Amino acid sequence: MFRHAGKSGAKIFDGVKVTELDFEPSGIDVPADSKVADLGRPVSATWSRKDGSSGTIKFQYLVDGSGRAGLVSTKYLKNRKYNQGLKNVASWAYWKGAGQYSIGTKRQNQPYFEALTGTSLL
Repeated sequence: MFRHAGKSGAKIFDGVKVTELDFEPSGIDVPADSKVADLGRPVSATWSRKDGSSGTIKFQYLVDGSGRAGLVSTKYLKNRKYNQGLKNVASWAYWKGAGQYSIGTKRQNQPYFEALTGTSLL
């Protein structure tokens, strides 16, 4: 997704860590008992690199490409939900030339995971 975004015209930055996002207030009144934070719209990010360089970049649109770490969902929105059914999955990969799972059913192209049960392999 990262490389595709770059090929599609987005500015991408490899080897850069976003340390903070700044938001522009939305002006929407959110009830005090609301479970949803009204952060507004993200407008800039503070970043750093391993070489010690750092800076700030302004933008119109933000795509959080931080993967499972989910910078926006964990640090700011605090709405990250983990799929409990995948809690013990130890491997994640993309495959080339693999077949499709459950062709012709409503489970077609769903993720397929092998499962081990018992303790005989421990």
